[in-house]
Amino acid sequence: MTLTSFYCVVTGLTSLSFFVTGLFVLLQNAKSVLFRRCFVFSAAVALWALGYFFTLTEWLEFDTSLFSSRLSHAIAAFIPITYLHFVWTLLKRRGAGGLFIFGYILSAGIFLVALT
Repeated sequence: MTLTSFYCVVTGLTSLSFFVTGLFVLLQNAKSVLFRRCFVFSAAVALWALGYFFTLTEWLEFDTSLFSSRLSHAIAAFIPITYLHFVWTLLKRRGAGGLFIFGYILSAGIFLVALT
């Protein structure tokens, strides 16, 4: 097993495990704000890892791998703000609505720039 294929397997398992874990938490109580925020964070990590997985696979052509890499980096822009939002909810902190609006707008801007 080459190092590239090892990383491919690891990122594929990371993607799968984060998505399954997030879905498991969400299905415990889909009405809970905390559980929904946990799922959104887990989904962001899972999508980032999935893009990285497709970047490392040898089945895709160069252009598709390049797009997967850019999309993976673009999605990664949402990981910090979704994690902060999840932890903020976990700690039952109030306020900071402006912080999250700014964070999501900034992440969306980074998302758009990372695709170029």
